[in-house]
Amino acid sequence: MGTGKSVLIVDDSSFIRNSLKTILENAEFNIVGFAKDGLEAVSKYKELKPDIIALDVIMPNMDGIQALRIIKSISDEVKIVMVTSVSAIDKIVESKNAGASNYIVKPFEEEKVISVFSRL
Repeated sequence: MGTGKSVLIVDDSSFIRNSLKTILENAEFNIVGFAKDGLEAVSKYKELKPDIIALDVIMPNMDGIQALRIIKSISDEVKIVMVTSVSAIDKIVESKNAGASNYIVKPFEEEKVISVFSRL
């Protein structure tokens, strides 16, 4: 499924980071790092150059949409999956326009997460 593609997981909740890590590792993705806000996401992206980033929309310091725009300006190759709660679903249109590949909604359904990431 994941065929060893590298993933950076960005979320300010350690519970969410760990949930995604478990789901994606079970699907044979390679988790290369974690970040807890948009600023850290940008620096970790530059350092690790993952294939895919799971990027939370609402975070402190720099939100996911700002981070998305910066990362996409560095590389258009990287695939970015926005992670959002139902309450922030309106942000998905904005993030798609900024270059996001897809999105997943918390709380996660394992099959949905795997199907979204496996298509990238």
